[in-house]
Amino acid sequence: MSTIGRSSIISKSLILDRFDRMTITPGLLKTAGDILGIQATTADQLRTGIVSVNYLNRQLFDGLAPLFDLDFENFRKEQKPFMDKAQIRRLIAQGFSVGAHSIDHPLYSLVPLAEQLETDQGIHGLGTGSSSPQNTGLSHSPTWTQA
Repeated sequence: MSTIGRSSIISKSLILDRFDRMTITPGLLKTAGDILGIQATTADQLRTGIVSVNYLNRQLFDGLAPLFDLDFENFRKEQKPFMDKAQIRRLIAQGFSVGAHSIDHPLYSLVPLAEQLETDQGIHGLGTGSSSPQNTGLSHSPTWTQA
């Protein structure tokens, strides 16, 4: 997936930043509207459509990116918007806790339990060899439960 590290939050922010700084043409309204599956005849309608993209349809950002002259992979490599494992481990060693977190910040009410567990396991693999929140400085998301 090309969205930044699966993060729809950063992808959406980059697109909206470009959107707010450019002239929105009728051609852009039509093409972007087609990608989003909406009929956008005004810039406000298109902006609302972009804002409405959520975690489950975040792949739409990959189609929008070229329209806004964005390359998410290039941005990720050049700007390094995420901490690496060593940086996270240093924070944990300094007493910081990373709580109610995941790798890509989904709205958990939209995500099936299996994907919640997979997402949380990715962050828990950064600890000291144990998946126990007490031993790693990491805690589970409040919704990470199974009946």
